[in-house]
Amino acid sequence: MKVVILKDTPKVGKKDEVKNFPDGYARNMLFPKGIALPATPALLAEIEKRKTLIKVEKEIREDLLDKSLEALRGVRLVIKRKVNEKGHLFSSIHAEDIITELKNSLRVEIAHKALKLDEPLKAVGEYTLNVEIGGKKSHFLVVIEAL
Repeated sequence: MKVVILKDTPKVGKKDEVKNFPDGYARNMLFPKGIALPATPALLAEIEKRKTLIKVEKEIREDLLDKSLEALRGVRLVIKRKVNEKGHLFSSIHAEDIITELKNSLRVEIAHKALKLDEPLKAVGEYTLNVEIGGKKSHFLVVIEAL
């Protein structure tokens, strides 16, 4: 019997997958537990429609991601902080501070794990920071100036 798997189940299949199972196994195990439904033409059409929507949404997200990363490439973010006479900051600048500054000044939101910052910034100067989201990379410039 041809069935449509409703949820990821070990040794059975993945969600929206169409598989053949013996009639007794499908009727006695899969259907009562809500793991699968019979593969009717209407259900198959619904699954194809859902897969198409998911594909379109994924393409839109990737396009927006590309545009965001491209826009981030030319950014020059200026952060002003108090420094001592040697040019060292009184409090170092962490990834969260940079993300907050990007959000407040440029309305660009990036995830904490996407910003590649090895260690906090502790001195006045220019720093090129890398951003990696979904295997795609970009970079922007952070300028730390004395207040």
